[in-house]
Amino acid sequence: MYIKCKSPIISSSDVNIMIRQMSYDCFAFAKKGDIENVSRILNLLGLNIACDEEGNTLLHIAAYNSNIELASSLIRVGFTLQVKNKKPNS
Repeated sequence: MYIKCKSPIISSSDVNIMIRQMSYDCFAFAKKGDIENVSRILNLLGLNIACDEEGNTLLHIAAYNSNIELASSLIRVGFTLQVKNKKPNS
């Protein structure tokens, strides 16, 4: 037996908007030190979260905010220490 259901059609531009919003949210959660929500978004998007306008990764944000627990978690899941942002010496 099959159940018919109506599901909305989501365009690729809608998907891109949702991904961009989740990336922004992830940076906001990282700034607050909210490891649980950062982890949830990373589970959905993987490590494909872009840098912010200053070239910062989530790891930069965690380090800047002295959040060792979040920084350690990000390194464990594969964030690299090699990415440079736009600021010198960072």
